Amino acid sequence: MLVLGRHPDEDDQRVLIHSKSNYGREAPGLLIGIEPILLPAGAGVPEIETSRIVELGETHLGADTVLGPSLRDEDRDTLGEAKDFLDNVLGEGPLDALKVKEEAKAAGVSETTLNRAKKAKGVVSKRVGGPGSAGHWTWELPSSGPLRLPTPIHPDDHPRANPHENTTSAAPEPLRGPSASNGALSAEERATAKRLINEAKRAELERQDAEEREHHATLFADDPGFIGTATYRELEERFGE
Repeated sequence: MLVLGRHPDEDDQRVLIHSKSNYGREAPGLLIGIEPILLPAGAGVPEIETSRIVELGETHLGADTVLGPSLRDEDRDTLGEAKDFLDNVLGEGPLDALKVKEEAKAAGVSETTLNRAKKAKGVVSKRVGGPGSAGHWTWELPSSGPLRLPTPIHPDDHPRANPHENTTSAAPEPLRGPSASNGALSAEERATAKRLINEAKRAELERQDAEEREHHATLFADDPGFIGTATYRELEERFGE
């Protein structure tokens, strides 16, 4: 999937981004300039003023940046202040979501700007405690640093002791890097990596679902007919019981 959009900071430039690829590696994004040209007249056709594109190099901009709304200078300043606010109030750890919103209102940060800053910084919403009034939502800053997959452990690195044997065999030399000499991962290492990636994806989906539920609860907080939301997993567990 390719995304073509206007550069957020350069009005006369466009950005072509390889946003998604199911079966191959994503290519770097391209900066594109727009150059006016004049097509000569001929065969009864007059001169035509038009434009053409010129490649200007690569870019690290993402699709979200290009497709997002352009912000005026005052909007950028307001959003930056909201980000700084979240850094300050959440710098020491998780905080009750309602408390964050109360302090934001007291600091002059609107709820709309606060939610934009929350999304921009990747603030994580978590449900703490029991259901209903027994629990509450908290906000916390995302953990720093990229996700690192632990080094897969080969079963031969830690052989199980056999109580029926009087002799012990020396453990093979621990793996260093990929198992195979040609640099390829073993089948077990690939399976472990795939499992960890799937777990990370599932955790991200659960986080997004929690944020959506919090958003719905906020929207319908004053609606006496609103009874709440539930995830498919919760419904499956409830009806399974």
